Amino acid sequence: MLINLNEEICGYVAERLVARREATSDAPSAEYYLARLSADGRRRCLLYVTDSAEAAADECARHSEAEVCQAGDLTLVAVSMADDTDTLADVLQQSVMSWDVALPLFYEIITSRLAAGSGSDFARYALTPGSILISKDGDTYHAATTLLPHWDEDVTDSTTVNTYLAPELEAGELPGSFASWVFSAAMLLTAMIQSTPPWKPEQHDLPEDARDNYRALVSSSAPHVDAIGSLRKLISSNLSPAPDMRASSPREFLAAIYSIIEEKEMPLPRKYDMTDDNPADHPDDYEEPARSKPENRQPKVHVNSDEPDEIPQQRSGEPRLKIDFKRAEGNGFSDVAGLDDIKAKMTRNFISIVKNPDLARTFRIEPPNGMLLWGPPGNGKSFISRKLAEESGLIYATVNPGDLGSIFIHGTQGLIAELFTKCERIARREKSGVLLVLEEFDSLVPSRSAAGGDTNSRNDEVAEFLTRLNNCAQKGVYVVATTNRIDAIDPAVMRKGRMDEVIYVDLPDEQVRTKLFQLELTDRPHEDLDLNRLVKMTDGFSSGDIAYLVKESARKAFEQTIAAPDKKIVAITQQQLESTIGCAHPSVTAAERRKYEKLRDSYDRHRRELPRVGF
Repeated sequence: MLINLNEEICGYVAERLVARREATSDAPSAEYYLARLSADGRRRCLLYVTDSAEAAADECARHSEAEVCQAGDLTLVAVSMADDTDTLADVLQQSVMSWDVALPLFYEIITSRLAAGSGSDFARYALTPGSILISKDGDTYHAATTLLPHWDEDVTDSTTVNTYLAPELEAGELPGSFASWVFSAAMLLTAMIQSTPPWKPEQHDLPEDARDNYRALVSSSAPHVDAIGSLRKLISSNLSPAPDMRASSPREFLAAIYSIIEEKEMPLPRKYDMTDDNPADHPDDYEEPARSKPENRQPKVHVNSDEPDEIPQQRSGEPRLKIDFKRAEGNGFSDVAGLDDIKAKMTRNFISIVKNPDLARTFRIEPPNGMLLWGPPGNGKSFISRKLAEESGLIYATVNPGDLGSIFIHGTQGLIAELFTKCERIARREKSGVLLVLEEFDSLVPSRSAAGGDTNSRNDEVAEFLTRLNNCAQKGVYVVATTNRIDAIDPAVMRKGRMDEVIYVDLPDEQVRTKLFQLELTDRPHEDLDLNRLVKMTDGFSSGDIAYLVKESARKAFEQTIAAPDKKIVAITQQQLESTIGCAHPSVTAAERRKYEKLRDSYDRHRRELPRVGF
């Protein structure tokens, strides 16, 4: 040790050595201590001690406020900390953390390291409980802003140094890849949620050397993880002895953790900004060269990424995502008959905001993250979604369930990730948002409690959507989803931050049916018609039904025109329309209509959206 514990030096008393670096040809000796100011005995600080003035200057530059003093050949840099600052190891010795405490704190710890370094530089900061400083505010823990470098990971327990490193690394070696660093992160999270290690050496006949012992454990048995569901799956996969079975980046692991925190309704930490600062480095048509993998191993599906090397891998023969993105052009809402309440709501809450982003930011107003249009089929949900893109001037794409289908295990999951990644890139490149229209949303995110068949695969696909939908509007991706079966959608999708607006599109009333007849008859030859009578006769008919009735009557008039000797134009008549209506049946039966109305009323009470938007 450079100094003795409990010895007062320059007014500081060191309590505990928490990190140490031996002198090498590349770096001078240095140590970190938890210490107190001896004058009052209460003020806590982190004391950096080194025999190099240059190293002390570098350390001082890392902190906004630091005090420097000289003690013989040693230089001390003291960084003030909260009185209740301690190492995570000390806290865990007192009690095991509950999930709702451990996961938000773990998220803060990881993001503090991501924020501290660029590229792989964040890996220089240790991920063992003895080298992580945290503070306590009442009953809440927070990661300290001061980080300890990746020297001796825990000077109080030499075996901890070995066991927290990924098995593919030599003892004392820094993580050489993202996947190796993620292994250490999974080990740390395991330590926070359970009192026992994921592997128990006493149950195995293994070499006495701690490092060899640990490698043999990881390779010969599955980890014991005291968790359930998605958290257990996440930790276990990232404790795999095979690096390419783990998350390939901390951001991917981080996004999965945040999704679990949000899904389990735990206290939400401040979300780490994963946007790429240099979108020009990632052209929209970027395609990563394939990397070799063992034939019997499924490629990893990425949960969240902005880096080029995090694009979901494509397997031989698997189709790439083929979605057309285009700038919407047309008449906008002028082509939409009726739906005045819905158009007014979309104009107020979405169009006005995306068209005036600077002014909206002044008032701290944001467009909804997602809008769900639901109701009986054939009433213009898809049509108004496209017209919303025209009205707002955004680039848009329409996605049907078949566009995300794949014969490969987890293939759909990869296509979902690729879809959102591509939307984010286009939004950054075009400096405007992308309107993503998801058709038949109930098929894309079915309720996991009612899932059948390949349940695990479908659950993974829903989980991928949940992760991607989380605050996607902040990345310029605005989602409009349509469905006829809101009761079949997974409830987690409906939470705020995913689907902020839920709008019921009902069967057209008399006023809307009148406008529909007028719109469909425009530019078609027709006699003077009694629209009021036609509207009364089509009670219960959908918008699509009325469009069909007019087109069928137009065909009859067309056939009569062809049959005429001089092919004189025969106009659509009242009798033709009434005859067509008399032979037709509404696509939504009376029983189905009552079911939708009952579901609408029940869902409105659940969401407490009053007054109801729709007809």
